[in-house]
Amino acid sequence: MTLNAAWCVEKLVEILRKEEFDTVFINLPIEFEPYFRSKSFTELQRIATFYIHDLNALEPLVNANLNIKIYCYKDNDHSNKERNTSIDLLNLVLRAKLGRINVEEWKEVIMDDLKSNTEFAEYEAIRIVERVGNKNACLNLNEEVESFLRKEGFEVEKVWLYDFSRPIDKLYNLVKKEMNGEIIDDKEFEELIHKHIKFIDTVIEIGYDEACKLIWE
Repeated sequence: MTLNAAWCVEKLVEILRKEEFDTVFINLPIEFEPYFRSKSFTELQRIATFYIHDLNALEPLVNANLNIKIYCYKDNDHSNKERNTSIDLLNLVLRAKLGRINVEEWKEVIMDDLKSNTEFAEYEAIRIVERVGNKNACLNLNEEVESFLRKEGFEVEKVWLYDFSRPIDKLYNLVKKEMNGEIIDDKEFEELIHKHIKFIDTVIEIGYDEACKLIWE
């Protein structure tokens, strides 16, 4: 299931109530898992400030009192790399606001992030396999982990609770195409970079959840 906003998690909770799911796997660092088990989620929100958006988005799930097991499947080192990627992208946004856009730098940062997905995919898939129930929901599973699960014989059904089309998602898709040999004009990247900056400004103005509801063509 693909989601990263509180109103999407509310939809998830509705699905989990109606259908008999045993387990939910969350794409957060493994080290966060004990906080979900010990019901000390508010403490996690207090100390894990970098992940505060993701944690706030999960509040509807945590507060739903579902009879369901919650696990975190993201490797801690992978999470650290993703955090560094977020910081790098933010720095590139700040430079772009000053009129300095280096498309190759954007590509390099995103490409490294995509390579990390591949690097950690098998470990994260194994972690899921070792904890699955009869029916499981995996949040924001990347294609690499999904591929490993299919190879292990699991049936994987993608459910899009909302079709996110943020500019950054489109930038990632362009980089994937280039990695697969497609030739893409830098102007396409520049247009999406400008839209991503506008998205960030909108987040600051009205909040992330509301910004995601807008159509970013």
